[in-house]
Formats: sequence, C-alpha cells, structure tokens
Amino acid sequence: MISWIQKYFHKHFRTVFAVMLALMIISLIGFYNASNGLGRGRDGTGGESVNKPYLGIDLANADQAKRLMNDANVSGILLGLNIFSEDQLRSYALDRHASRWLADQFHLPAPSKADLDTYVRSLRFFADRTTGQFDPKSYNAFLDQRETDPGVTRGDFTRVLVDDVRIAQIKSLLAGPGFLLPTEARATLELVETSWSVAVASVDYASFAPTLATPAAADLEKFFAANPARFTFPAQVRVDAIEFPSESFLAKVTVTDKELRAYYDLNHDDFTKPEPKTDAKPEPVIPVALAKPAESATAKADADFAAARPKVEEAFKLDRARRLAARAAAELTNDLFQQKIKPDTLAPVLAAHALALKPIAPFANRPAAPFTDLAMPATLGTELDTLAAAFRLSATQPFSDALPTSRGAVILVWRESIPARAPAFAEVRDRVAAEWSADEKQRLFAELGRTLHNRIEAALKAGTDFEQAVTDSATVASSAKLEAKKYSGFTLAQKRDSGSFDPLAPTLDRLETLQKGQLTEMITASAADGKTPESGLLVLAVDKKLPDLATPESLAMLRRITIQIAAYSAGTAIAELVQREFPKSALAEP
Repeated sequence: MISWIQKYFHKHFRTVFAVMLALMIISLIGFYNASNGLGRGRDGTGGESVNKPYLGIDLANADQAKRLMNDANVSGILLGLNIFSEDQLRSYALDRHASRWLADQFHLPAPSKADLDTYVRSLRFFADRTTGQFDPKSYNAFLDQRETDPGVTRGDFTRVLVDDVRIAQIKSLLAGPGFLLPTEARATLELVETSWSVAVASVDYASFAPTLATPAAADLEKFFAANPARFTFPAQVRVDAIEFPSESFLAKVTVTDKELRAYYDLNHDDFTKPEPKTDAKPEPVIPVALAKPAESATAKADADFAAARPKVEEAFKLDRARRLAARAAAELTNDLFQQKIKPDTLAPVLAAHALALKPIAPFANRPAAPFTDLAMPATLGTELDTLAAAFRLSATQPFSDALPTSRGAVILVWRESIPARAPAFAEVRDRVAAEWSADEKQRLFAELGRTLHNRIEAALKAGTDFEQAVTDSATVASSAKLEAKKYSGFTLAQKRDSGSFDPLAPTLDRLETLQKGQLTEMITASAADGKTPESGLLVLAVDKKLPDLATPESLAMLRRITIQIAAYSAGTAIAELVQREFPKSALAEP
C-alpha cells in the first residue's frame, strides 16, 4: 500500500534529498550531542569511552556514531523511507546496523559490480519521473555532486550501497519463502480481493441544527466536574531563541560553474517544465558505468541550464546558506557545552558572535485541537522535534541542540516551565457551556442515526429501493442534509490505497464483516480536528463477490501476501535483536 506521503516522496525525491542533506548536520547532532551523551565518554566530556559496544561498534565514540547516523540518513533517502524525525532516524540506524552485523555473522560476501549495478537501477531515487526507468543523467549528476559536497562523498555513497545490498540479502534469508495455512490464505484473499458494491446514505453534520435546551448552571458545573481533562490548562514553556537566518550566510557562499551544473542536473525538474507525454518507447537502459547522455540531449540540457541559471544560482546559494546556518548553530551549541556556559553568562558569548536573544511567548506542548497547527509560535517553524526539544529543556539543561527552521536554524534557551493547571469553573464557564452544547448536538446526531437506520432497514425489508428509502426518511432528518450514493466494483485494498480522503475510508473496517444485504449502523466520519463529526454514513452491502482462489491472479496475489508476511517476520527478528543488544551497550547505562 502506497500512502499519499510515499507518492509525494516518489515525485519529489531529488528535492527532498537536497533539503535533508542540508539539515543532516542537525540530525546527526541529535544522536551524539552534548545533552544526551551519545558520541562522548562515560562522563559526557569526550573522554575514554566505556567498552560496551553495540554489535561491534561503540556508540559513545563520536566518529563511529557519526558514521552510523550518516549512512542511515543517506540510505533512507535513497530508499525513499518516510523518516521525519530524529527518533525515526536513530531507530533506522540501529536496525540497519543490526542487519549489517547479521550479514557479517553469516559471512555474506561483498556484492559484485553486477550486483551493485542492478541495485542502483532499482532505486527510485534515480528513476525518470515520466518513464519510471533508471535515468543515467540523474545518476551522473549525483556522482558529480559528490565531488564538491563533503557531506556525502563518493566513498560514503559506495559504502552505503554495498551495505544496503548485503542488508537486502540477509533480510531475504531471514524472510524465507513465506507460508500461509489454507484457511489463512482463503481469509486473507477474500479480505483483499472481494469485489464490493454498496449504497451509502450520508447525513451532513454541519447542516444538522437541533434545538438545544439552555443548560442550568448546576448541569454545567456537573459537566465541568465530570470532564476535568477537557478544561485543564496544558503545561507551557517559555524560551528565548538564538536565530541563525539563512540570509545572514548568503554572502559567505561561494559558487562555481561545476557546482551549479551538478545542482541543476540533480534538481532539473524544479527548474524546467516537464516534457509532454508521448507514445514513444523509452530508450534501452545502458550500463551504469557507461551512463553518459547523448550529444543532442547534452546540447538541450546546456541550453536549459543557461536559461534557468539565475534561478539555479539563487536556489543553490540558499541551500548552501542553510547548511552554513546549521553548521554555525551546531558549533555554538558545542561551544556552550564545552565552556559550561549558563543562561546568566550567555550575553558575552552572543555578543562575540554578533547574535541576540529573541524572547518567545509561552506555548503549550500540544495544539489547541488534534490535527491542527502546532502550539509553537510561527517563528520556530512546524517541526515536531522542535516542540519536543523545547519541553526537554530545564534549569539543568537550558540549551537545546541546533534545530532546523524554515528560515535556517535556531537554538532554544530555557527561561521557565509552566506546569499544567486546573482552572476554577468561573474561569472557563463560557468554554464549558460551548463544550456541553457540542456534546449534546453529537448525542442528538447519534440518536438521529439510530432512527434513520431503523426506518431505512424497515423500508428495505418491505421491498423499497434504497434511494427511495433514504428520500422517504428525510422527514425525520430535521435540517440535516441527507443524500444517497452508490459505489460499485471496488475492493477494500483499492479503497485503502486511496488513503483517508476516500469517502468510504471511515467504513472500510466495518465492511470487512458485512454480509450481502446488510445495512450498517450509522458510522461517524470525523472532521479534520479528529473530534467533531463531519457526516454520518449508513452503508448497504448491495453485492459482495468473493474471489476465485484458483485463478492465476489470485495465486499471484497470495504469493505477494506471503512475501509481505515473510518480510514482516524478518523485520521482527531484526527488531528483537536490537531490543536484546542495545540495552547491553554503554549508552543504556544510567
């Protein structure tokens, strides 16, 4: 199943790589920084490390920790993994090293040049967006950039490729052929391949306007006392920010023609219009070692680059300025730790670097409602890691690591932690009344759903068509908009692949057990805040066609399912190895 996020990354791989590479130094500091002790000795000062390795490597050693995280970052980007936080990157790094260690234990040889060639061609990172096939031009541009970018050299790239090929091999060995019992195979295939046709009655929540009684003061106080968590003021933190805007580093960026061209080739889709689709067959793939663009293609690329050069140079400079901002922020965090600076002795240090503190208003550790904007001020960006970092600060740990923002990087300085507080009823009376009314409306909406279900079900048993039954039931729907729709010839797998935006997404779990002719109770679809209903759905299973288990298509699907199950088993085995071995390492000690 490919989620929307995966599809987005498939489309924007090259741009994502450039952005993540620019912020890699910040990600790495999160693993072996001054505050958590990783990459340092027993006392966190960079002294002698504790001889308690994690599967052969010393995570308290800065060089080994850096390589572990650096390689995992590059590997994740090339594979298109959805790694969005420091914790996810750390977890992937530990799992990846465990897989490498297992490959060593099984004495798997280094891959041949042919193995590497095949593997490189399989990476979507180097695929042409239009044809989906390996793009030699993108591959060569990537290699050229490795010559000018010390962040990831050719040696780093080759090492990651070699390791990833061996990791894929050991996972294949651990997975085995896969196996399903006949009953499991039938149940799984029916769940995935059954063809559904349904009719849906949709009740709009926004148009539902029941008459609500005015609650008595005693009822509101009782409601307030029964739901204390809904009215508690959340914990807050007050910090100052040391900002490193990218614009301040633009003057320090140097540009060469070779760097600009490599950057353009790697991100050419961001600067050129896509070619119109044609029915022409793609050119045959040529070996990676000989992957050089044709003469005519080179001439066109040169012309396109010349036309886009001003924009390329602007984007390149901003990208490098972000890296410089990240590096400057990282160096300052290290200086603060090494010099044992405290907030009350910070001013001279900032003055020496021509920096200043920016006060930030107190903010909570959660948004006002689920799935809405973060509670942080806009100046700090929207990264969850930044929010988590702010709430890890205290009097004993007053400085954050270097953190990425949309404008560059930032270091947070702790000023005050404000604990959560339960307010008096009088402070939040209006809010209590609003919450009571919202709950009462939802209760009446659920009651309407039960009434509609009973009426429509009775009409269907009497032989009335579904659409007519829904129309006839509109008289009891009050002001709520009620409409009927039909959906035919789909599988649950297809709908789940469409993601949460599919209109049937809230009903899929219930459909798994629905029989032909059955009508569900009203299923509530939530709005964007995850709390307020958006609509109520009553689903009738008009038809349910079970798959023929003997067809070639069904057998092929079963094989894919067993492969997925086997891959899951391999992943579980590696995760268990990490859980068993990591606590034995030096970093697990208090």
